[in-house]
Amino acid sequence: MFLKNYCYAVVVGNMHSNSYLIGYVKYCLGKNSIWRNNLGYYDRIVNYYSPRKVYDATPWKTYIPCYDSYIPVIPRSSIMKIFNPINRLNEIISSPRDKLEELTANLSSILYLSINRNALGVTGSLLIRIHNPVFSDIDMIVYGWKESLNIIEFINENKDLFPGFTGERLKKWIYSNAESSGLPLSKVEKLYRRWRRGSFMGRDYSIIYNNGVYKHLDTCKAWRTMGHIKVKACLAGGLDALNYPSKSNIDKYYVLKNTKKLRGDIEYVLSFDALYIGKLFDGGWVIISGLLQHDQLEDKYRILVGGREYKGYIEPL
Repeated sequence: MFLKNYCYAVVVGNMHSNSYLIGYVKYCLGKNSIWRNNLGYYDRIVNYYSPRKVYDATPWKTYIPCYDSYIPVIPRSSIMKIFNPINRLNEIISSPRDKLEELTANLSSILYLSINRNALGVTGSLLIRIHNPVFSDIDMIVYGWKESLNIIEFINENKDLFPGFTGERLKKWIYSNAESSGLPLSKVEKLYRRWRRGSFMGRDYSIIYNNGVYKHLDTCKAWRTMGHIKVKACLAGGLDALNYPSKSNIDKYYVLKNTKKLRGDIEYVLSFDALYIGKLFDGGWVIISGLLQHDQLEDKYRILVGGREYKGYIEPL
């Protein structure tokens, strides 16, 4: 999104209000950065993702009962333009202007072997045309569950085209995420997925997945935070993990630490931390530390991970 104050913001997820979009400010006009367009240089306000960093970078927040939290948002009245990832990718393919756009066109032509052309788009600095051909990554988005599964299977089956991070690049990814999550290096390594992040012809890429179904926040039911909880759980896995925030049903669990007595079962975990998407998708045994939340109308529970109030973690076993 391009805002009236000449900053660029990121839209987060598919659930929004008539008066605002959930999102955060990422780039604003600055001096001598690697990102620029005809308006000038842009500083990256959010250098790395964390709930606190995203919250502090955005001037607008609102209380959202669906998460029982104040969330950074972008008022619709502040938005000048919303960019279309699919249209922008088609533009790049038709007439690439630099080395990064050429690489993006090449990567797209390979991914088109497994999905419909209208299911793939670009995000990040490429989308808003402030990318640096030397330093910027290739950020892509896939729409639709069938297409998402096709992409995941295609990347997993073609290791020669998508070798994933190895050597020092893999170590850098592991160390960075171990520092941000607090998990041991060996556990973080288990969270890496080539279909989420990797290298293509020497350039890093990232792929996010989206079911393309819009939902209204205004009709979302309220949840109430009860306190912290830690459980050993068996995740069901599945497609809901690919959306943002990620979700996985809990098939079985054992409470390890809890501040409130449960009157019913914990049904699922909801995560705002993209690090855990792969594990939530695959399923299996994990340790979850997060906020215990209660739906009073239906008397059921969930665990929220990656919130501003308490980050928590999902540790693979």
